[in-house]
Amino acid sequence: MAESMSESGHSAFRTSEKYFKSRAPHPEIAAGLIKRRFRKRLDPAQSYPLLQGQGVLDLSRPVGQEKEDEVKRAGWKPGEDPLGGRPARKIRVDKPGAGSRDGYIVGDGLLLIPGYLNETEQLALVRSSLSEYTCPPNPLSLSTHYVLPKASETSLFSLYASDPETLVPSIASTLLDVDTLRPSPSPTPSSSSSAKRQLTQNQAASEEGYDSIVQRVEGWKGDEPSMKLKSKTAKKLVETELRWANLGWVYNWTNKAYDFTSTPPPTFPEPLAETCKDIVRGIPWDEVFGNIDDVCGEGYEEGGRIRPDGYHNWGEDYAPDTGIVNFYQTKDTLMGHVDRSELDPYRPLISISLGHAGIFLLGETTRQTPPIPIVLRSGDVLVMAGRGRKCYHGIPRIMEGTLPDHLKLIEGGQEEEEDETTRACKRFISNARININARQVFPKGFRRGGTGTVLE
Repeated sequence: MAESMSESGHSAFRTSEKYFKSRAPHPEIAAGLIKRRFRKRLDPAQSYPLLQGQGVLDLSRPVGQEKEDEVKRAGWKPGEDPLGGRPARKIRVDKPGAGSRDGYIVGDGLLLIPGYLNETEQLALVRSSLSEYTCPPNPLSLSTHYVLPKASETSLFSLYASDPETLVPSIASTLLDVDTLRPSPSPTPSSSSSAKRQLTQNQAASEEGYDSIVQRVEGWKGDEPSMKLKSKTAKKLVETELRWANLGWVYNWTNKAYDFTSTPPPTFPEPLAETCKDIVRGIPWDEVFGNIDDVCGEGYEEGGRIRPDGYHNWGEDYAPDTGIVNFYQTKDTLMGHVDRSELDPYRPLISISLGHAGIFLLGETTRQTPPIPIVLRSGDVLVMAGRGRKCYHGIPRIMEGTLPDHLKLIEGGQEEEEDETTRACKRFISNARININARQVFPKGFRRGGTGTVLE
């Protein structure tokens, strides 16, 4: 792909982000061609960015079943070609007990597996994400600022499910002895901020080395809680301010590194680990890397293709030990970035989409290369491995109105068919998207301590 910089001075990746983020009204409204009194009658879809002509990959749409396509029903207008006019090599991916399914190689080490999870598996993983993965000892985005319940049976989400108006005290309220009986409606730094965001580029962990990371992180005293926050209800925190839950090795957001100073880390959920292992085992990696001559290591050149050393053993030795569960509301975004904090920079990152569909931008190793927009629906799996781990990616848009029917609340007098937890999960996901991403921090045979050497 050719290098590209827009006339505005934005990188090609940023230009694409701004296009899909835009909620500007329909051009006819902006031009004043529609009378003001009719504006409120317009369908929200009038402000959706056009997908046609943008080279959008839309590979998980139901073929020949347009009425079942929640994206089209919501008013989004997908292009005619699911491939968006782009090359994508089809492969077959095995799944235990379910035969095989189509997967697509959309870049070097980049694979999309549409609809990998069925409807039952999606709902089960939504439940786990909210009712299990948000429980102690897993850190949450809220942990620094609020006094969260310490036991899983009285976790934040259990309060949301059983008594959503329960007040959760902010740490500031306990330190300052302020009145906590009235929740504050004001926005918090976790949900919005007027400060200009500074982009930082952290050194890749594989280049920095284990010992240097330990030394850099061990002096960290922890983030300071905001003294401006008041108590809020469990409903408010879960539905508008919960951003992420950390699984396994704890990622230190301030230092952009894993905290190796605490042993052992919280346990990575075994069922999720098995799902990720099944995904990796089912991919025919020889078809992904087998025709690539370059081998990662001393001979690596930026922009060159990579065949990771030992990739043929991933089906047996891949073991995810860390992950982030991202909780998006429909107006949230994830700006373009590269995940570079794992000591093994090439092992697969598994990304699972649940709930509302989203526009995923898959870039290259520089922001100046135009990214590929991909529609990710609930149940889709994206795998980034090899050189794909060095590519910029982000989510500039959650696609409003695209929640699939099987994740919607049962109504019409049949509510008793769902338990309290399931209904709470469906209330949350009714305006949200969940992304689970899992990775493996250490190379095979890595031994912590001392010089942090790798054993052959």
